[in-house]
Formats: sequence, C-alpha cells, structure tokens
Amino acid sequence: MKNIILISISLILALIFIVSGFLFSSKDYAINILAELAGLFISIIVAILLVDRLTENQRRKRWARVRELTHRTIAHHLNNIILELFNHFPLPDYRAITTIVKSCDQPNPKIIDVLNTTIRWIKDLLERNKIPTSSAADYYNAIKWDVNQIRFDLIPRVMQSSDNQNLIDALVEFDDTMQDIQTAVVMQKQFKDTNILYHIIPLIETIQNIYKYL
Repeated sequence: MKNIILISISLILALIFIVSGFLFSSKDYAINILAELAGLFISIIVAILLVDRLTENQRRKRWARVRELTHRTIAHHLNNIILELFNHFPLPDYRAITTIVKSCDQPNPKIIDVLNTTIRWIKDLLERNKIPTSSAADYYNAIKWDVNQIRFDLIPRVMQSSDNQNLIDALVEFDDTMQDIQTAVVMQKQFKDTNILYHIIPLIETIQNIYKYL
C-alpha cells in the first residue's frame, strides 16, 4: 500500500512538472522532452541488445558441456552401428575396425574414409549378390538399441542444446533413413521383400554426414 501511494505521488508530481514546463515555455520544453525521450528509447534498445547477448552467452556456456557429452555419445553409438557391419556382412578387410575402435568415444574424421571404403565394398557385394537377405535383417536387430538411443534421446538433446543446423539436418536424415529400414524389415517379414539390403548404403551415407559436423 505504501509503495502504491509513493508511485501515485510521483506520477502526480511528474505530471505537474510537465504541465508547468509547457506553460512557462512550451517550445523549448517540448524540444527538451523529445530529446530526453529519444535518449531514453536509445538506452532501452541498447539495454535490450546487451541483455539478449548476455543471455545467449550464458546459454551457450551452460550447454557447452552438454553438447560435448552428447556428441561423444552419438559417436559411440555410431561406432557400434559401423562395427556391426563387419559382424553381419562379408566385408573383405577387417583392419578398418582398428580405426573405429580407437575412436569409440570421440568423433574422428578418419572414420569418414573408412565409411567410403565400406560403401564400395557393400556396393560390390550387392552387385555380385553376395549378401543374404537375412544378414540385413540380423544387422538391423543388432543395431536397434544404438539407433533408438540416437533417435529418441540424443537427437532431441541436440535440437535443444545446439545451434549447428547442419548437424541437426544430418541427424534428422539419419532418423528418416532408419524409419525406411524399419519399414523394409516389416515388409520383409510379411512379403519376403529383399529391398532392405538397398537401405544399407543410404544409412552409411547419413552416418558420414553426421561425422562431418560432430
């Protein structure tokens, strides 16, 4: 109640001073009022910009550790998905596994080269019809847990904590590709459709895109 009375008195006094100023010298007083208003508006704009910048910097600092841990976790799950390729498909050279294992918890650009080679191997196997359909279904079942961790936990976390739109787009593309594979697995069970094999290469390509931006 006391604060309301003080505010009311202050407003009344301010109104009296403004009216008195116009009565004594309206032109000069109006110029002074306009100048003060201009300065006030400029101060408000500067304050808003500073507050926005400070808020954004605080947000980035707060989420920096979260982003780092999230990227490492994504890399860990992606590495598991890549390693399962060597367990389920007759790839000709297992030395690439060393690079993948060494990068288990850290994003490593060298894995992009491993994936380029893996894509060539799988294309060759598909052309020669050397991959059984059952291998693709078994592969999907083996990576399902890692995939779900990325899709349902880590992608929402990246969207919340990161301003890297390229990474977000790559993860959304990964999610779309996995939905296609999931649909193909269901179709295979019901209609013996073998198209699931041809979703493996798009999956590897989306993983490559993610690694580019981790």
